[in-house]
Amino acid sequence: MTNNVVDITASQLMTTDVLAVPAEWSIKQLADFFVKHKISGAPVISNDQKMVGVVSVSDMVQFNSLSAADKSDLVANNVYTEVIGQPIMQEDVNKLASHAGDNCNVDSIMTPHVINVEINATLPEIAGLMHKRHIHRVFVTENGEISGVISTSNILEMVSKM
Repeated sequence: MTNNVVDITASQLMTTDVLAVPAEWSIKQLADFFVKHKISGAPVISNDQKMVGVVSVSDMVQFNSLSAADKSDLVANNVYTEVIGQPIMQEDVNKLASHAGDNCNVDSIMTPHVINVEINATLPEIAGLMHKRHIHRVFVTENGEISGVISTSNILEMVSKM
């Protein structure tokens, strides 16, 4: 291992086992997944396995801080009224909103913009990007495909070994 931080690349820092979550999962399913796997964020994938965003515990905290009216709006956007052929009554939306974690999908709280670095990015570049964007993880790509994830924990682990 090198002792020179400018020589450390994403390929040396990253975790290659990237766990992704489906966009249509409920926020409750997401919370259970994070607890089970002891992670705080994950890429979000669509039905066709394309990455469409990223979601984190911070997004869940922000969701839980929403007012009842804002949660009702989110629930209303997650209910497919065209399936039943008539608009859903506000009273029904309010009932669903009281269990918003079960009735809102991950794609309603995710960040649609995924921040990534190339596999040969250096530790100073990665740390600078994370600091500038106020984020705790970046995804590592190679030829347009995700090959890993780097979190602040990965960086701290590397520094502790130097």
